[in-house]
Amino acid sequence: MPDAEIAQRAGDRWGVEEAILEAKQQLGFENTRSWCSKTVTRQAPLAMVLLALVKEWYARSAAADPSLRPESTPWYAKTRPSFADMLAALRRVLWHHRISPKSMISARVQQILQTVAYALFQAA
Repeated sequence: MPDAEIAQRAGDRWGVEEAILEAKQQLGFENTRSWCSKTVTRQAPLAMVLLALVKEWYARSAAADPSLRPESTPWYAKTRPSFADMLAALRRVLWHHRISPKSMISARVQQILQTVAYALFQAA
């Protein structure tokens, strides 16, 4: 097989490899702990479906709500979100829906929540 064709095939498969890596790192795809073969064969498709659902949700939601886009830092300006950024945005939305904005939270508690929010949303 010519070198150019090998490079082309690797390039064509890059998206698949990236999706598998994201599923392993973020969704526990490689941490199957079961002796039953059905569990193993169910977990992989489920992880890939969850990966696709999170990306689909982010694609729709980030277009409508720019606050979901990843924050840039002075030393690194992000132009495209990683899957971890997408997952953190989903966690942030779920967290805010769980703690209703209408609930009676003191200013001190709100300040504490804002202080630790970044770590909470990035945590697995």
